[in-house]
Amino acid sequence: MGKLSVSILSADLAHLADQVKLVEPYADAIHVDVMDGHFAPPITFGGVLVRSLRPCTPLVLHGHLMVDAPESQFDELAQAGMDIVSFHIEAVEDPAPVIRKARDAGMRVGMTVSPPTPVEALFPYLEELDDVMVMSVYPGWAGQRFMPEALPEAGGGPRRARPPGPQSRRPDRRRREARERAALHRGRRHRAHRGLGDLPGRGPRGRGPGAEGDRGGEGLMPETILVVDDDPDIARFVEVNLRSAGYEVAVAADGEQALEMAMQLRPDLVLLDVMMPRIDGFEVAQRLRRNPQTANTSIIMLTAKALSTDKVLGLTAGADDYIIKPFDPIELLARVKGTLRRAKEMRNLSPLTGLPGNIRIQEEIERMVRERRPFAVLYCDLDNFKAYNDQKGFVRGDRLIQATARIIQDSVVELAGSEGFVGHVGGDDFVAIVPPDVAEPIAKRIVERFDAQVHRFYDPEDVERGYVEVEDRKGVLQRLPLAAISVGIATTAVRTFAHYGEAVAVATEMKQFAKRQAGSSYAIDRRAGT
Repeated sequence: MGKLSVSILSADLAHLADQVKLVEPYADAIHVDVMDGHFAPPITFGGVLVRSLRPCTPLVLHGHLMVDAPESQFDELAQAGMDIVSFHIEAVEDPAPVIRKARDAGMRVGMTVSPPTPVEALFPYLEELDDVMVMSVYPGWAGQRFMPEALPEAGGGPRRARPPGPQSRRPDRRRREARERAALHRGRRHRAHRGLGDLPGRGPRGRGPGAEGDRGGEGLMPETILVVDDDPDIARFVEVNLRSAGYEVAVAADGEQALEMAMQLRPDLVLLDVMMPRIDGFEVAQRLRRNPQTANTSIIMLTAKALSTDKVLGLTAGADDYIIKPFDPIELLARVKGTLRRAKEMRNLSPLTGLPGNIRIQEEIERMVRERRPFAVLYCDLDNFKAYNDQKGFVRGDRLIQATARIIQDSVVELAGSEGFVGHVGGDDFVAIVPPDVAEPIAKRIVERFDAQVHRFYDPEDVERGYVEVEDRKGVLQRLPLAAISVGIATTAVRTFAHYGEAVAVATEMKQFAKRQAGSSYAIDRRAGT
């Protein structure tokens, strides 16, 4: 016989105890949805509500944690009186230590799968769980349409894990394969991008690769946060707390200074006060989002305005999160950490250059094709980079790639402004998407600036003789030219593209043509098409 767990998500919180008493004769548990506004869009109940609810009912309190880092809430929920917690397998890298931490806190523990994740992802952990939840809606808002396709997942259960016929596979092998399937559906974090032709097809987004990469030094650099507040006491308070947590912090006193510093620093996060002289926080957020050089910067609004309309206005302007003054330092640091973590995982940025990766490049080209906008694709690739990397080492190789990224990005911003887009395919390959009329001037500027700066990455003797000496696989010393850049251009000025793959193919063809020339060069497709 089944058991009934009654959710309080749509209950009248002003009369919650009375409403719980109404369902007690019919229910086996009270279901408490906990959402953090990050893993799932809304922000709902937490330890405070559980603590107030615990004395009102003898029923089991079952917490459904639709949150990032669920283990961070276990101690508070256990102390508040929660009996069992269920967390999402999609929210954690390794469920095993999270399960152990829930039990250490004194609670029973379950796991949940969202509709895109197969129930088989839970099979390796079934012996460690007290319950399993298979969702028939996506985590988040109430009122969603029921998904009947979830019923076989809930009813089929582990029986579907066993293949027909003799059970010849060992249990540990079955568990290993199930773990691999679970990892696949949580998203591939380390994809090897080999070229523009390897752009993936459209599909559900997993967690993208992180942005933990080197920012220009030989080791990992601390994340940079720009604090913008016209109240020096608040700015200092925030700065001290962030520095104590290991972040690099810069402070701006008004909106205009914030925009200037954001351009110079390229911070990972901007903590932005709303009410400021000259330019308010909403306008600053909008300008940061419109500028390609700061469009991917995370933004958290700081404000004393607690009305929903103010929050909506801030989020519409481009904010990622909203903190109401006065705020607790612990909450501030938790939100900062969560925002930065999500930015690294979800934005699909190159960990080396901070530029959008393959998925974003594909989406941008597809958008141009779908909306029938005029555009040009510039496919940029370094020549002789492997020889440079082999001789000088990957640290100097990374610096050359980072410098190339900055050259391409700056050239696009200067000539195309906010209409330009720059992405890093991977390795030494880059893509820019710009209006057709500036495509050739941008390519010319990229070539000229690269040639003007590349000598800084070589030793003086290399520059003087104009080549480097590298042994090939047979041990024979080869003389190879200094690194150069080749740019291939596909443009709608001469043809239309029905699919992003067509634009990619033409740009790739032009890039190969440019590579036949000595030194840095570009080639533009001038053939008339349909």
